[in-house]
Amino acid sequence: MSDELFRNGKLQIDLVKHKEIRDELLIDGVEALAMGAIAGGCNFLSFYPMSPATAVAVLLAEQSKEFGIIVEQAEDEISA
Repeated sequence: MSDELFRNGKLQIDLVKHKEIRDELLIDGVEALAMGAIAGGCNFLSFYPMSPATAVAVLLAEQSKEFGIIVEQAEDEISA
């Protein structure tokens, strides 16, 4: 990566809104995974916090009532 992308120790990316694009949706990988799980019929989720998938689990848990997803947050790795 070019050094000019970094400013003050942080990655800086400048985005410019394109006037002709109106019906596009910009999402990140977490949102894409959660949307795919919902579209695929996910109806049960069991997870242990502090794992790499926690962000996906939290997003799915937030949508659980709307999409009928049963969510179980385990107390430890063995329970998960």
